[in-house]
Amino acid sequence: MQIDIKSLKKLLDDDTQSTILIDVRTQEEWDEERIAGAIHMPIAEMNIVELEIYKKDKLYIYCHSGGRSQLACELLRQSNFNAINVTGGIQTWIDSNFPTEN
Repeated sequence: MQIDIKSLKKLLDDDTQSTILIDVRTQEEWDEERIAGAIHMPIAEMNIVELEIYKKDKLYIYCHSGGRSQLACELLRQSNFNAINVTGGIQTWIDSNFPTEN
């Protein structure tokens, strides 16, 4: 499954939904800029056990442009998570002039 940036923004703006957003980029990338409210879990350090509390939720996974997040989604789906790749990643988010934090 995938979601585009504009659809993700609508989900995040909807106060009635709890959206679990996971950033799988490196620490350096995370420190530079990120989407507010995201959980940081670099793909190289992904710990499925830590994510068990979200097993029943949809997990929206992003990286810089979508490659690492797709890989993370595949890994999570192997453990029966409902992982959704955010296509375009934070780069498309920034290009769309959506807010970030650092």
